[in-house]
Amino acid sequence: MTSSPRSLALSALLDPRPGYVEDHLADRLASSGLALRDRALATEIVLGTVRRRGMLDAVLAAYSNRPLADVHPFVLSALRIGLYQVLFLTRVPRHAAVGESVEALKSVAMEHAAGFANGVLRALVRDLEREAAAGGATDPRRTLAAGNRTARFGRDVFPDPSVDLAGHLAAVHSHPRWLALRWLARLGRERAEDLLRAGNASLPVALRPHGRGPDDLARALREAGAGCRIDEASGAVLLDHGSGPVEDLPGYAEGRFMVQDPAQTRVGRALAPRPGETVLELAAAPGTKSCHLADLAPGVRIVAVDAGRGRLGRLLENVRRVGAQGIWPVAADALALPFPPDAAFPAVLLDAPCSNTAVLARRVEVRWRLEPERIQERAALQISLAREAALRVAPGGRLVYSTCSLESEENEEVVRGLIAGRPDLSLDAEELTCPSSTSGGGYWARVVREPARGRHP
Repeated sequence: MTSSPRSLALSALLDPRPGYVEDHLADRLASSGLALRDRALATEIVLGTVRRRGMLDAVLAAYSNRPLADVHPFVLSALRIGLYQVLFLTRVPRHAAVGESVEALKSVAMEHAAGFANGVLRALVRDLEREAAAGGATDPRRTLAAGNRTARFGRDVFPDPSVDLAGHLAAVHSHPRWLALRWLARLGRERAEDLLRAGNASLPVALRPHGRGPDDLARALREAGAGCRIDEASGAVLLDHGSGPVEDLPGYAEGRFMVQDPAQTRVGRALAPRPGETVLELAAAPGTKSCHLADLAPGVRIVAVDAGRGRLGRLLENVRRVGAQGIWPVAADALALPFPPDAAFPAVLLDAPCSNTAVLARRVEVRWRLEPERIQERAALQISLAREAALRVAPGGRLVYSTCSLESEENEEVVRGLIAGRPDLSLDAEELTCPSSTSGGGYWARVVREPARGRHP
């Protein structure tokens, strides 16, 4: 079934099923019949619209003659995808972005609202073109840096930063106000704004080579027409945007690579598994880190524990695809492990469930689902998981605790709390990686347990 990129984008955004928009998009693309270029356009519209939703709504609210809360969800989604294209997709003519977004609205039987949507978007476009022609000084309440160009609106669309800095940054950079306020209080304006910008980056898909070097993988991809480059720091191969579904790339079916953010490969290296030892990995699905550990130390045995049987199914799929050896999946709650009380391991990895604030660019919908109280709730779970993991570290062994979070409550405070209750544990090393234009971020800490004391005669 073939559809237009914009109507497909609209239907993905409006999918009533539970789950994430990325999954709804993937389902539709698989049966769309769209050419590669149109698939890329639909993907950009969906992910960009979700990512920039807060900013788009701030602008639309200033131009709509009715409160956005009173606008039908179908209509509001069409307005968002139209405005996103107008502001960020420079290769799409503005009249086409408006006209085709309105047509997409008609495709879901909302013809009666097409006139309203058309009027709002055309008023916006006229205002942008008039202000661009006039030039002049920039007012932060009326100005947006949109890609490589600056959009100037004819009316106030953002809060005045001199009055409400958190509200201004939240609207301009499309993050929840509470999160902007939190980062401002903790980090100051410059660092907070850097993180807000990073959360909107359109990151390249990162491939970690398996069984071959990055040069060989990059060469095979280029020969197949997929643009890519090598990230020298991590050895990852970064795909150019529009390279198509990962599953269609040469080497995928043969297990020649795994999709893994460069920041996440730091975790496996921090654990530094050794050939012949047995590693306990908690919260192991979908198996990306498990397979990396197996690559780092041939002959290592990995007991990969996860509570979700569906998630363990994904782990098994990844393990089989890349042919990783020595990975033993176990379906169990990490707080109720099915091992003897004295079972201990020389190395334990806990990749704890977290707020994901270090990977908002990759998980575009998370920012709109996250609530401030959830950080405290996660922290309570994380310390429980860390304590359980530490109980399984053999004397002289090591535990690596990791998250995809930037929040100290989920990172340093968990590790300090763990060590404070266990005098036989000490912090060996830790690292916080902030997100960038090519990678997400994350945190890891390596905690070591004192060796057993020898008996004296």
